[in-house]
Amino acid sequence: MTVVHVLVGVLVYLAAYFSIGWYLARRDLPRAWAAARKEYTKEKYVLARVKEDTTATLFFWPVVLPVRAFGGAVEKTAVEHDPREKDRRIREQEKRIAELERELGIGRPQ
Repeated sequence: MTVVHVLVGVLVYLAAYFSIGWYLARRDLPRAWAAARKEYTKEKYVLARVKEDTTATLFFWPVVLPVRAFGGAVEKTAVEHDPREKDRRIREQEKRIAELERELGIGRPQ
């Protein structure tokens, strides 16, 4: 194999790698903005955080995305099993059911 073939192969690989990274970084922008706004109040810090997240996704997407997905799954599981959160959701559901029953004219007589 010649040096040209190796260089062309490396360039194709890098183009594919960064194309995938760019696509994933753009797709992840709404999440990055929401996370940054939750963490900071000043716009310049928010923008800096979004740039950091986008750059990390662009260059290190094979590592960043699985780590972020795992962290999100752990957080979701923890929130779902929080007793206070569960009680709040049950109260909201009961309130919504009562509201719908009133609107439809069904349910318990008053």
